[in-house]
This record gives sequence, C-alpha cells and structure tokens, in this order.
Amino acid sequence: MISHPTERVVKRGSFLYDAQMRCAVEIVQTDFRPGVADDEAPEDDATGEFYEVRYAPAGSEVCRVGGGFHDSLAEAVRAVESQVRDIQWRD
Repeated sequence: MISHPTERVVKRGSFLYDAQMRCAVEIVQTDFRPGVADDEAPEDDATGEFYEVRYAPAGSEVCRVGGGFHDSLAEAVRAVESQVRDIQWRD
C-alpha cells in the first residue's frame, strides 16, 4: 500500500513579478520530504514536519512550481521574502 503525504496550506500570499504582474505563492505543511528525484533511492526520503513553498506560474492561480522544503514555517517565510519582491501575505 502506498502512503500519500498529508498536506495543508498554512500560508498564502502574492508577490510582484516583473514589476507588473501579481503571482500567487503558498506554503504547505507536509509530513513527507522527497529526497533525490530517483525512485531507486527511497532512503533519501524523509518523514516528519516540513514546509514546502509552491509558486504559481505567471498568469495562473494554481501553485505547483516548487520553492523547496524547509524545516519550519518561519524558515519558509524567510525564503520566500528573500526571493520575491513586494510579498503580501493573506494568512
């Protein structure tokens, strides 16, 4: 039986892209962090509490492009704030 990670969005916001377009970002709390992108190395996967940053491509509201995994919500927020301009958090 394959286990699916538990995920929930814990923070949403938007940022200014290319000085003209607002794009969505969300931080998702998850209990699974994949290791390398190789199904033959499951020992690199980890379970626990992690926070994944997901960005929406320009023109989309669906956040799916990865911004990496972090060990705390505060760390994930700092990562977003250091990467994008004019972030506006909604929750």
